Amino acid sequence: MFPAFSSLAGQKETGATYGENIASAFEGKPYFRKTALFWEYGRNNESFRYPQGRDRSPNLAMRQGNWKLLINDDGSGIELYDLSNDPSETNNVAEKQTMMTSQMRTKLLAWRKELPQLPVSNSRKP
Repeated sequence: MFPAFSSLAGQKETGATYGENIASAFEGKPYFRKTALFWEYGRNNESFRYPQGRDRSPNLAMRQGNWKLLINDDGSGIELYDLSNDPSETNNVAEKQTMMTSQMRTKLLAWRKELPQLPVSNSRKP
């Protein structure tokens, strides 16, 4: 968000910051990301504990153009969706789109390896 806020404040882009300038989206103009978007959730089982018996989505995600990939950090649970044709994410096309799945999987798992490792804690607070 920093590049967008800097631009909206009238600052010139230096190219030295992380992120994309999406200021045009705040101005109501269409904006399409130029780079992939990565995110992770449910990393800490204490803070993000799911109820027993609930279906749990893979913990890593990547959006690249119209494609969205979900995968667990151990490489399991691969799901790929074409959001332009399936915005509700009901049709997993990972087995049909093997090249796209492989390319995105490689990028997403490489991104995850770059993140700092959290200490593992087995203690539970009441």
